Amino acid sequence: MEYKDINTEKNDRPVMLFTLSLMAVLLHQSSVIFGVNMSLADLFCFAFLFIIAGKKNLVVPVKGAVFFFIVSIVVFISAYYIVPLEFSYYPRPVRVAGDYMKLAAVFLYFLAGYNLAKEQDLEWVFKWYAFFAAFIGGIGLFLTVVKIDPLISVFYFAEIRFKGLMNDPNYFALLQITAFVYFSRSAAIPSPVKGIAFFLIIFSVLISGSKTGFITIAVYFIFRFMEYVFLLRKKAGEVIAFLLILFFFTLLSPYLINNFSERVDSLAHSIPALSRIGQLVTDADGAISGNGSARGDTWKTAVNLIQSSPLFGVGIGTYSSVAYRVNGVSDIAHNTFLQLAAEWGIPLAAVLFSYMFYTVGRAAAQPFAEGRLIHVMKDMLIVFLIGSMAVSLNNARMLWFIFGALLSVFSRMDMEKKGGLAET
Repeated sequence: MEYKDINTEKNDRPVMLFTLSLMAVLLHQSSVIFGVNMSLADLFCFAFLFIIAGKKNLVVPVKGAVFFFIVSIVVFISAYYIVPLEFSYYPRPVRVAGDYMKLAAVFLYFLAGYNLAKEQDLEWVFKWYAFFAAFIGGIGLFLTVVKIDPLISVFYFAEIRFKGLMNDPNYFALLQITAFVYFSRSAAIPSPVKGIAFFLIIFSVLISGSKTGFITIAVYFIFRFMEYVFLLRKKAGEVIAFLLILFFFTLLSPYLINNFSERVDSLAHSIPALSRIGQLVTDADGAISGNGSARGDTWKTAVNLIQSSPLFGVGIGTYSSVAYRVNGVSDIAHNTFLQLAAEWGIPLAAVLFSYMFYTVGRAAAQPFAEGRLIHVMKDMLIVFLIGSMAVSLNNARMLWFIFGALLSVFSRMDMEKKGGLAET
């Protein structure tokens, strides 16, 4: 299928950019309505696709569409045939329809990303997305200093954990970290602006009380440090200096960890959410299994479901009820890999994640000077994959948007290499 320019008419450019700006900003908003996690960004994502479809410029990747179709068939068969036979549970059509709406929504974001692979348009979306994340972080800082009860009820979970405009503080924290990625990779943003954005975003992650967010940003810092030392071209003396710094940092780590714990304990009196972060240092086992997390039980339940139906999963609209029958735990898996393996079955989940990791690897092999935006998207995808170890992100809009955009970029690169049309 031939690629077409989605902005062929200059008069349509302002409308397109306005639509994309609102979609980018509202990706930081979601709420549960009638049991379905919805975002106002969905309206503008649909509007974008409607506009380009009206111009006959919509590109639907064949492989992506076929995979979505196969997943749809499998999850419906599993829900209505396998689950009743295996678990003696008959799912409610309303719940199945609600979960399928989520699945269809993320496919639309995948399509939006795929059709927005032009560098200037992606840059526009990520810029609005990142700056609004910093703005939300500024609101968090303001509400930490000035307590305004009506706003606390809007921006906080249980009046303790900052969640921005999202309904889940863990997902909020991961979105903030992806915005951090954009600022850290951008060469055009002035250093003072970057510094302010870094502070606001990191502060917002801390006051979210998200242990997943804290671990994710720590792992990402390590990843960037190793990249800076070993992947970017450095003189031998610079590499030795970095290794010495790392060695001394390791020696001082017991003192630094203890000091960090004391600092967090003292700050927790004024910012209660920080006590959850401090628990990672003082009681790592309790941080996973207690204080509202209970990850161990949900992971064990997901594994049991996978063992019960490894090939086709339990489908959609059934997970919580079947999980309760199996292990007495109705919560979702809090792990994207386990969640999808339990719902779709191991084969389909393995295909998806294998292709995601392949895409990350291919992006990592691109030269930094020629593919800055590719590395931005690659890092954002890495953040989501790290966070996926402790949060179910199978319905994360931004994850699918980025994945679609990366696949489209590589498809275009392949087409240019062949000098003709590329299969989509």
